[in-house]
Amino acid sequence: MQKKYDVIVIGAGLAGSFLAYLLKRKNNNVLLIEKQAIETKSKLCGGLLTKKAVKILHENFKDEKLKEILNENIDSVKVFSKVEIIVEKTELATVKREDLDNYILNEYLKLDGELIDGTVVSSINFDNNCLTVDDDTIEYRYLIGADGIFSYVRMCAEGRFQKMNFALETFVKDKSSFLKIVFEDGFKGYNWIIPSNKHTAIGTGNVEGNKNIKSVYEKHISGIEGIDPMRGAFLPTGGDIKLNHKENVILIGDAAGLISPITGEGIYYALESAIIAEKAINSDQDYKENTKTMLREIKKHMVIKNIIFNDKIRNCVFELAAKNKVILNIVSKLVKKYLLN
Repeated sequence: MQKKYDVIVIGAGLAGSFLAYLLKRKNNNVLLIEKQAIETKSKLCGGLLTKKAVKILHENFKDEKLKEILNENIDSVKVFSKVEIIVEKTELATVKREDLDNYILNEYLKLDGELIDGTVVSSINFDNNCLTVDDDTIEYRYLIGADGIFSYVRMCAEGRFQKMNFALETFVKDKSSFLKIVFEDGFKGYNWIIPSNKHTAIGTGNVEGNKNIKSVYEKHISGIEGIDPMRGAFLPTGGDIKLNHKENVILIGDAAGLISPITGEGIYYALESAIIAEKAINSDQDYKENTKTMLREIKKHMVIKNIIFNDKIRNCVFELAAKNKVILNIVSKLVKKYLLN
């Protein structure tokens, strides 16, 4: 007999696992499909959590395990652009990304959620609401594309991959005593040093088609000892968003292209889009309509990005802030709003 599910979620990363958990919690018949083997799956990510993301996690998960993997003691951030300023009262947290992803996936599995990992979807028939996995045809009422930047669901729907940026990252085992963001002249992107509970992420990300990212990254890590091998990953741009193909084919997180165009922060958008998708499925709410607040924020950030990555303007503002407490207070508020929120 051909299997049927209320919802099939493709991609067991943060967005997909969280949505699967929310759906299973509401007694939906859910199948989660992941192309990688779960025990080897990892995600390149600095692991910075904004206040909004932390709030979502604490609202949905109450056990001590979450508190163990989160580092919620990020009270200040050093931001460097020619000169360094310190932004206080940031209310940020950090996490080793694979710890967070695995934690949420395990919460789904605790609810007896079904998972097929280490396999790929070979075809999707949007007209007949079914897909093929390992020569088996499976029907769905809703299909969710949570399969990241190279989303197979999105490729089948659009016939192309979305536009992309790129990041390079490594880790050191020692935990840094501070979180730092560094802007480089002539580079539309930034460097980061992000401490977690057990390690520090050190990386470089571009926000607009830079070809010199490797040289910026190598300069950033120069002199740092005990680093792991470099890893790279593609990221959405925030300017190529697709929310669904049909009413019952929904894209969330990176697959939808939901990310901050300024920072590349996608954890909040992964979590929030999963929440909105669950409401669309269980409460008959309009997914596109309920994402409008997120989309307005992303579009605003797209405009602000052109100011932040104007070297002359940014350096001038930072130099004034370093000399004047009133200006520093204003700049700190803007940094928290557009870089750290």
